[in-house]
Amino acid sequence: MQILNSMSGKVSLSVLSAFVVFVLGRLWEDVLKPLLESTIYSGTKLAANYVGEFMFDGKTVHDYVEVKQWAKKLWGTMTVPDGEGDAKFKFHATINENVLRGTYEGVKKTPRANGSFLMTLTPGAEHFEGAFIQPY
Repeated sequence: MQILNSMSGKVSLSVLSAFVVFVLGRLWEDVLKPLLESTIYSGTKLAANYVGEFMFDGKTVHDYVEVKQWAKKLWGTMTVPDGEGDAKFKFHATINENVLRGTYEGVKKTPRANGSFLMTLTPGAEHFEGAFIQPY
């Protein structure tokens, strides 16, 4: 009987610990991290999702970009819809005084594609302008 009481106490403690860690994680992500970021970082803040447009092989291509940002560091994915399946890329970048520069690499459909990009954000505008380079 004493063994069962000891085991149930350990299980209860494990469940309680997992719950506390979960609640603290959500508190950090939803409240503390955004508050800390907005207090310390006063530079350019980007939205989480964008629809992009660029020229590739003489054609206008649209893509969907998901961005995560921590101060000047950015990372995320870019998905280019295609009739035969979406091409997906991951990128890492930095933004400094409205200039965004970074690198990308293919993840899905074009895993060997990689390159770099440089874009600028005009103050008051809602879009980036720039270019990407993919070595062949």
